[in-house]
Amino acid sequence: MHLAADVDKVFDVILKAVQKGHEVLANSAQEGGDRLSQYEAKLAEQKALIEQLSAEASRRQHQHEEQVQQLQILADEKRDLADTVKRLNEEVAGLRQQVSALQEQNALLDQAATKVTQEAPAAPQEPQSSSRSSSPTSVTEPGAAGAPAEEPPEPSEAPAVEKEAPPVPTRSSRSQSRPLVRRERLRSMSPGELHQRSRKVIKRADSRQPLARHQEERLVREERQRSRHQAARGQPRSPRINRTKACIPWCAKICAKGDHCPLWHPVPEEAAQILERVQRTPCRDGKDCQRTRCHFLHPGQQGDRQRKSAKDRR
Repeated sequence: MHLAADVDKVFDVILKAVQKGHEVLANSAQEGGDRLSQYEAKLAEQKALIEQLSAEASRRQHQHEEQVQQLQILADEKRDLADTVKRLNEEVAGLRQQVSALQEQNALLDQAATKVTQEAPAAPQEPQSSSRSSSPTSVTEPGAAGAPAEEPPEPSEAPAVEKEAPPVPTRSSRSQSRPLVRRERLRSMSPGELHQRSRKVIKRADSRQPLARHQEERLVREERQRSRHQAARGQPRSPRINRTKACIPWCAKICAKGDHCPLWHPVPEEAAQILERVQRTPCRDGKDCQRTRCHFLHPGQQGDRQRKSAKDRR
């Protein structure tokens, strides 16, 4: 009996211990589940934040690419505008030369007109000399030699004949009577008429062939004749002259041909501008370019040149 009671007590103690263990395990499992749910919620929040950050990064990357494209477009437009301004300046210089040539022609025409107007009034003086030569014949008579008292009135009639002759026009009257020369016509024109006339003169000047083109054609003809003579003599022909194409090595100060180069050697200011424009132009071969000294833009050189230009500006 005592043994059975002891066994029951032991079982009761074991059952209580097992129940406590179950309760402890259940509590720990519940706490672990709560912590796991908290960790999962935090992980979900972090994933959402990462997605937001990645979306923002992609959006900013897209904006950066658009800005780079816009900057490239603006740079191209600026370069085109600079070329247009340069071309317009050259045209303005040519027009100024043409205007100066027209002004010189106008001055020559004015001088010729003044000479003509100065020489034109000399013709009416001939009848006066004839009248003077005829007046003594009309005054002197063959029967008047024996009457000395009647001779004094005779010279008084000669001035009367001279007074009847047409007077010599003065310079002021000639300038008033003669037609207006070109310069005076320009001064007497209204602003609207002067503007229309200047437009006509510019159109007429534009229709003519420029002097530079004449010189260039003359140089090309001389070079062709020289090459033909050299070929006839058995000498090698010189390279064909192309004065419209700039020499890139000359702009980069490495041209070895010097005066024998057939290409155009611009002045230092234009050479620097041409070299800068060439350095901004992408190379047609790109990464496959095999030239040792290529001055065009290659992939990967844009950042280096921008940093170099920024360093030079500092």
